[in-house]
Amino acid sequence: KDGKDERYIALLPDNEEFFLVYGNDSNQAIHNCFFSKNSLLYIKNCIYIASSCLKENNSVYVAGNLGNTDLYNPWVEGKKGSGIGEKIEIFSSENISSLVISNGFVSRNTATYYNNNRVKKLKISDKQNPENFMEIVLPDNAIPLEYKLNFCSKQLQLEILEIYEGSKYDDTCINFILCK
Repeated sequence: KDGKDERYIALLPDNEEFFLVYGNDSNQAIHNCFFSKNSLLYIKNCIYIASSCLKENNSVYVAGNLGNTDLYNPWVEGKKGSGIGEKIEIFSSENISSLVISNGFVSRNTATYYNNNRVKKLKISDKQNPENFMEIVLPDNAIPLEYKLNFCSKQLQLEILEIYEGSKYDDTCINFILCK
């Protein structure tokens, strides 16, 4: 454009149900939302609480980051070790029937993703009825994927069971978790 290159980051799932695009100079997705026929189905104002978060220099990677799609803004667990056993709780005023998850630490530098741990296996439980749970395996990429729950709940607990190891850091990161 005007003799200058413009670069974009796109997170595109195989099913073409939705996709995220980040512009040349912004950390927010274009239109700050998903492009899809289902983009209006996301539950706004969920509350995210985690068993820990990483505080590093002037950055704090809190659980509340899970509710937005901004670049450089993941949740990162803050306990010593790989993050296995760390938990995230999600509270909503509406029943949650599925989650859209983007794994890892997403930035304009792809090495950041692979330098940090990512979630491999996740247990999702109904906090109101712990007998309702499921385990999912996330692929080792940041593409947002929808996971339909085999139950509905207004209160979820997610527990990290396994991770993909980072090449440099022992911190486990999740880009975002959106509720439907």
